[in-house]
Amino acid sequence: MRGDMRTDNSPTERRPVAGVDGGMHRGEAQPIDDETSLPVGDQLSQLMDLLVTIRLNLTTGVMPRAARITGTSDRLYGAVDHVDAAIRVAKDVVLQLQTRS
Repeated sequence: MRGDMRTDNSPTERRPVAGVDGGMHRGEAQPIDDETSLPVGDQLSQLMDLLVTIRLNLTTGVMPRAARITGTSDRLYGAVDHVDAAIRVAKDVVLQLQTRS
């Protein structure tokens, strides 16, 4: 057993995240810091990065295989549809902001 694996069933602490830092490929997220508010464009960029990362995690690797095994593929692909809709909304917001500038 690896030394860094949790062996108890206690819930893990979840912190709110503002977005993905420069190490997006590692999935590292930065905590929300009210004192260093980012410009709207940067916030939208982080939102898009997070949504694309979520979609990628839902559609590759273990998730689809587990959904097929457990018979929950419809629920998984429903979640993917919701993420796709959120990506479309975010893109629309970006376009609207760009036309106002």
